Amino acid sequence: MNKVLVALLLFATLVPPAFATGFADGVVGSKYAVADLGIISYPEGSATALSIGGGVQVHPAVAVEVDYLMGGSASYGPFNGVGSYKLSALQAMAVGHYTFNSQFTAYAKAGLAMNNQSLTNPFNGFQYTASSTDIAVAIGGMFNVSPGFALRAQYQDTGVSSNVLSIGAMFSI
Repeated sequence: MNKVLVALLLFATLVPPAFATGFADGVVGSKYAVADLGIISYPEGSATALSIGGGVQVHPAVAVEVDYLMGGSASYGPFNGVGSYKLSALQAMAVGHYTFNSQFTAYAKAGLAMNNQSLTNPFNGFQYTASSTDIAVAIGGMFNVSPGFALRAQYQDTGVSSNVLSIGAMFSI
């Protein structure tokens, strides 16, 4: 419930100023692809994460983005980790953004993540998998390098005790 409130507060602060000042990049119907690389933090460790996806601008201040997050494997347990934990997620999110000038844009994302978690221990054969649909939120910023290319950085909460700090690129398609 707290994540929903945070997402609503982020949208309430970012989207209304957009209606007043306008956007430089909010062409309705424009499509984009994204690729992000970062670090995913699990309850007992961290690993590399890769996210790929795309989006479409549905309003000058709002886009809809779908991506697939692949979290790397992290060790857990005593003795330098005897098992491994891994997360992957298919995410659909609304993205509210505000363009400060032709180069800098801030954004907030909120939506659903279909999370798949796996926990394994090769020594005793233990294997556990779980799937859940959770609320995911993110906040980030973009630096527009050219009209069809931007670099971005974001912090995301996946909804299942894991978060991702990443950098990436966005391409117009």
